[in-house]
Amino acid sequence: MERNPDYWRKYREAHPEYAERNRELQKQRNRDQRARKVAKKNASAMPPPMLPGVYRLTLASEEGVAKMDSWLVVLTFVTTD
Repeated sequence: MERNPDYWRKYREAHPEYAERNRELQKQRNRDQRARKVAKKNASAMPPPMLPGVYRLTLASEEGVAKMDSWLVVLTFVTTD
């Protein structure tokens, strides 16, 4: 793409049916993503206790979409006994 940075813009201009179809499919993906935020019937149940271990932590946007960046974190429990 470095040699032809305008390729996709020009392609969409030359193929408006492709661009329109892509817009409609993206709208559907967005609707599907928002629909996944609906609470499940057992959402109020207590979650299982977390266990110590290595977890992958991923930031989710306001739309509920996970970003590609993530971190590996180690959870260790500390008691005051």
